[in-house]
Amino acid sequence: MYTHRSAARRRAMAAAIAAALFAFAIGALGVTNAAAATWSTVTTPNGTGAEDSILYDIACEPGSTTACTAVGNKTTAGVSTPYAQYWNGSTWVNQTTATPTGTTASDLQADTCASTTSCVAVGHYTTVSGTFSLAEAWNGTSWSIQTTPNPAGATDSRLQGVSCSATTACIGVGYSLDSRGVKSAMAQRDSSGTWSLQTLPSAPEGAIGSELQGVDCTSATFCVAVGRYDLSATAYWAWSATWNGTAWTQQTVPRPTGAQRSTLLDVSCSDATNCTAVGGYRNSSGVQVSFAVRWNGTSWTHQTSPNPEGSSNTVFQNVSCADRGWCVAVGDWLNAGTWQTMAQSWNGSAWSLDTTVNPVGSTFALLDGVACRITCLAVGHSTSAEGAETTLGESRPAPEWIQKTLPTPVSEESLSDIDCTAANACFAVGLGASRARMLSGGSGSWIFYGELRPAGAVFSQLRGVDCVTGPYFCATVGVYNVSGGSELPYAFTDIDSGEWDVRTVPTPGGASAALNEVQCASSTACMAVGDYKVEGVAKTFATFWNGTAFSTKTPLNAASSTTNVLTSVACVSASDCIAVGYASVSGTTVPLVERWNGTSWTLHTSPLPSGETTGRLIGVSCVSSGPTCMAVGSAGTQSYVLRWSGSGTTWTAEAAPRPIFAQSAQLEDVSCTSTTACVAAGSYTLSSGVRKTLAAEWDGTGWTLHSTTSPGTSTNVLLGVSCVSSTVCRAAGYGNSGSGSFNLVETLN
Repeated sequence: MYTHRSAARRRAMAAAIAAALFAFAIGALGVTNAAAATWSTVTTPNGTGAEDSILYDIACEPGSTTACTAVGNKTTAGVSTPYAQYWNGSTWVNQTTATPTGTTASDLQADTCASTTSCVAVGHYTTVSGTFSLAEAWNGTSWSIQTTPNPAGATDSRLQGVSCSATTACIGVGYSLDSRGVKSAMAQRDSSGTWSLQTLPSAPEGAIGSELQGVDCTSATFCVAVGRYDLSATAYWAWSATWNGTAWTQQTVPRPTGAQRSTLLDVSCSDATNCTAVGGYRNSSGVQVSFAVRWNGTSWTHQTSPNPEGSSNTVFQNVSCADRGWCVAVGDWLNAGTWQTMAQSWNGSAWSLDTTVNPVGSTFALLDGVACRITCLAVGHSTSAEGAETTLGESRPAPEWIQKTLPTPVSEESLSDIDCTAANACFAVGLGASRARMLSGGSGSWIFYGELRPAGAVFSQLRGVDCVTGPYFCATVGVYNVSGGSELPYAFTDIDSGEWDVRTVPTPGGASAALNEVQCASSTACMAVGDYKVEGVAKTFATFWNGTAFSTKTPLNAASSTTNVLTSVACVSASDCIAVGYASVSGTTVPLVERWNGTSWTLHTSPLPSGETTGRLIGVSCVSSGPTCMAVGSAGTQSYVLRWSGSGTTWTAEAAPRPIFAQSAQLEDVSCTSTTACVAAGSYTLSSGVRKTLAAEWDGTGWTLHSTTSPGTSTNVLLGVSCVSSTVCRAAGYGNSGSGSFNLVETLN
């Protein structure tokens, strides 16, 4: 197996492996999976005047892939030197790196970025005295060399992986060789630019050598490093160690059934209980195949990953996890004697092959590094027929939402909900200048439809809207008050006429109340939910439209609770609705779910994610088959997803989409068009405090993050989403750039 090494050595090793495995190639069985995504080429420069240029790794700033750095080496006049490129969101440009004095060869193997002005890259350099570890730091303007230690007596020391949990706290890993040629794993720790050697646990019993290839740190008290230990010149096994802020502890890596040897080359973590490490192993037939393992906070578990059909040698070189349930790994595979690029994605349940690009005429191509935020960027290199090594860049796009141009804004606008009966037939509702407002549009232009508010209202807001066809009917609900009065619920309906009629919504005892959402199964069956006040304390409230009038359908409240609020509702028929929200029990906010059967409500069990004690549900969507329902919200600082199969009264907590670089995330709404097609929308918050829009797609097994727009400089939130198919959705919310909020509509086609 091979990883970040010189191009000449890699070509020689690839040829040797291919020859050794040729006898097994006919019997090698590849696994064919439908492509999860298609990558495209991104132009990367090469070193000025260099004969060869190679990129080994890429790191992006925590919040996006609009500021990234890739590192490797370039060879000029036969001498290799450190090499780096910078991605500005649209173009790769060369950077000037530092080269240690007196070197005959040097390179950068890995890098990590804690911010746009703080990156660290590691590698090694060679002089007449030996080979030594190398670290360089980027301050936003230039690269500079940092002094790194080397083990006493070592003749060769190399750093192959690096990760920083903060701008002043990094861990680098690799190996050193002593005078006898014995290889030992090495770890170094950086504190404000000062590097020091760390003590690692001994390799497993019987090991004659060891090395670490990759490391990832999620905090100052958690890092995980991966690599391999050698039992002989040809027998080696993957191994791992974790750092708790004080010491390293060895962790056992499982051996795949029938494996003859294995190694891990890189690792990526979304938190201390969710890490993925990748590499390769030789199977029982003697064929090298891709290797992935998953860390749950306690132990590693082997994950099955496919191999390109016809491959006689497949290896993962690098991995990046943008979410707890979504990772992308890159590498290469041997196809009839030619090495080609490879990428695979993990959706929380399974790995599947992507479609990557190979440069025309190349005899060798691989992707050696990958960085994913919502989109992914990968780097590597290829070899031309003439033997020249050139850099290679590719990108993996995410489904992209487009911001729509909206009517001239008024002050303090926001859209609370959206509903579409077709791609070009949508209503979005909210408020502006303290008045309830409605917009209409779709994939084309949007217009201001009108203000729908009761006579005499000094404040009004529409919070929910739903439309059905056959016959066409729409209902919208919200809250208003008159001068000096309490909050009151109200509704408007339109029965295929374009004329909206205000509807009286009675409340228990005439109490103050608000409606948050409405869902219609037909023109004569709509359920609206919210809350009403009893001595200032909120209780659940539901009201049903029968085609003529609204009447209260008293829902339940959580046991031993005070506050109870229903935030959303989904109906598959007049006698089958699911309402969700939250309650306060002993001062703790907990999720609330109940079901309407046409006569009464029944409470359902709504578990929180493991480790969380608080949570609320904000949106729900159901499809008629089953029915099957998906509910979304937040638990602690995390996004929160519950799923119901349609039987019993207990829901299941699912892995929820949340970018790993987010400090917190919340899902506001979800829209399902089938049991295997849902889109959820909301927002996430960066460490800077900036709030950005969030959208993700559920395919029945896992979530895929989407690329959304966030035009506001301080706040961007999607509060409602409506899909007419698995690929056509509309979302609405608001943004803020410090001078007041404005309406936001985004479309996915």
